[in-house]
Amino acid sequence: MRMIRTPRLKSSLTPDTESPPAHIEDERTILALGSGLRFGMTNNNILKKITIANNLKHYEVKECFELGGFELSSSRIKAFMAGSQNKNHEKLNDEMFEGFLNGFIIYSRGSVDEPNLLPRTVENYIIGLVEAESVEAIEEIRCLIDDASDALEQPEEN
Repeated sequence: MRMIRTPRLKSSLTPDTESPPAHIEDERTILALGSGLRFGMTNNNILKKITIANNLKHYEVKECFELGGFELSSSRIKAFMAGSQNKNHEKLNDEMFEGFLNGFIIYSRGSVDEPNLLPRTVENYIIGLVEAESVEAIEEIRCLIDDASDALEQPEEN
C-alpha cells in the first residue's frame, strides 16, 4: 500500500458532477490499493483490520469493548464486522470505536491501575498454546520465567 498526496480530483465519482463530493477536501490523502482508489477508512474497516492484524477472536473483541465500557451482544459486534453491503451491517460510531481502542490498550498491556496483573493478551496467548498442545513453546516460556525469577532473586551489584 502506498500513500499518494493529490490535489483536487477531477475524475468524477458520479456521472453528473464535475468535482468530487463536498466531504472530499481539496488536499487529501488517498490510499492506492491495487488498481482502485479508496477515500479514507471507516471505523468498521479499522476495527476489522485491527482484529485481523492482532489475530483477535470474536470473544476477545467483545472483551475489548467491555474493557472500554461497552457491553455489546455478539450479534451487534458481528454487525460491525459485516461488510457494508451486508443487510446486518451496522455503522460503528466514534464513541464506541474509542471505547474499543481504549479497551484494546488495556487488553494488550494491562491496566494502569493494576500494573502487576498479567495483560489478558498474554494470558489468552498462553491458554492458546496449551489448547494447541505446543509443548516446546510452553517450555520456552517456562525457561524465560525461571530466568526472570533468578534475576530478581540475585542481589543488585553496585
